[in-house]
Amino acid sequence: MNLNDTSITYRTTHDLRGPLINIQGFAGEVNSAVERICDLFDKYEAELPAEFREAVAALINDDLNPCMEYLDSAIALLEDRIRRIKSKGNGNGAT
Repeated sequence: MNLNDTSITYRTTHDLRGPLINIQGFAGEVNSAVERICDLFDKYEAELPAEFREAVAALINDDLNPCMEYLDSAIALLEDRIRRIKSKGNGNGAT
């Protein structure tokens, strides 16, 4: 790999890290919000109408949690891809 390729690889991985860090921060904030919602839900569950409890539980369990798992998985995949690109750019070819 020549110097130009190394420079392009460095810039590419560097440019991808910024948005990835923002996405990680966003995912962390959403996860924290979901945890707080779950805590409040648990605290006041007995006082809530059954229909409301069921709807909120379904939203959390069937929608929010799977979405966050998918997002976390996508973040991990992108981190791995960036690491691989950077590793190949450094000339060690590790995968």
